[in-house]
Amino acid sequence: MVYPKVSIILPTFNAENTIKTTIESLNNLKYENLEILVINDGSTDNTIKIIEKISNSKKTKIINQKNGGVSVARNRGIEAATGKYCFFIDSDDVLEKNSITKMVSMAEKEKLNLVCCNYSEFNSTKLKNKKEDINTSFIASNKKQIAENYDVFFVQSACAKLINLYFLKKYHLVFNENMKLGEDLTFSLNLLSVVDKIGYVGSATYNIFNVNPTSLSKRYVSDLDKDIELQDKVWNRFLETNPYIKDIYLKRHINFEVYLLSVYFSNLFLFDCRLTGRVKLMKISDMIKSNINWLTSNERGTPQNKYQEIMCKVIYSNNKYFIFIFFLLKERLRRLKFYLGRINSIKSKLI
Repeated sequence: MVYPKVSIILPTFNAENTIKTTIESLNNLKYENLEILVINDGSTDNTIKIIEKISNSKKTKIINQKNGGVSVARNRGIEAATGKYCFFIDSDDVLEKNSITKMVSMAEKEKLNLVCCNYSEFNSTKLKNKKEDINTSFIASNKKQIAENYDVFFVQSACAKLINLYFLKKYHLVFNENMKLGEDLTFSLNLLSVVDKIGYVGSATYNIFNVNPTSLSKRYVSDLDKDIELQDKVWNRFLETNPYIKDIYLKRHINFEVYLLSVYFSNLFLFDCRLTGRVKLMKISDMIKSNINWLTSNERGTPQNKYQEIMCKVIYSNNKYFIFIFFLLKERLRRLKFYLGRINSIKSKLI
């Protein structure tokens, strides 16, 4: 079998503490027909020096650009890619040696435009960490099967997915460069909206280390309400393309709009948010009033654990003071769990 070229797209910004491990994992891949596109998004530390020192010069192309954010960098990678397939990886993650080989084999054999793989997160910032460990490989060959396996496809990230590049460009699937948060989920939902079959390789694993305390997902985002609104539109568009997803989703998750509200409220208490308590209360109140229809819906879904059950009760109370106190405490616990997990990761030499 002649294996087609795979373009691995790696955006990076000031990742001097993690980029070496990521690049080494790509150098060690047991797949020969690779191009590794490193998009240096205006790094000001030693990132680029490390990349130049350890990269495989025959396979790696470094593209330097002014800092524009991860979406701009990924879109630049899509434009530069020349492979049949592309694969996104973040600069603090690691891909196992045989992952690409296994994913391409399934894609070629079954003529698939999208193949996902298993993922493991070593330092989750969630209050309850659920490590994915689904080793069985399968093909979701219709909309119902896609809906049933929605959780397995890691839709909150663009990573851990082998995507046919021609298919990607045919449907103009790119990252929204105006979004500050949620661009990965938006990309994945748009992708799932146009695929009819999805492969999954359980024996291929994408490892997430999650050790950067100042990454975008942990930093305060202003004007997040615009991104929340866009994610809701994309979600509802996805529901229109798959008649099975709503019922299945609500049996396993809380209402998607309430999840979006929780993202908005959590954002107000991130470590670098400089808003006063009074302003935070005002923003909480305004968000409730402008989306009261989300809170009056009968489709409340199913909490996955006690934490989500309490969170939903707090949000559905419509009480800005309860919401303020809950998400303040939640963020403090999240930070504690993150740093404890980071220490354990360092001790176990995972980074």
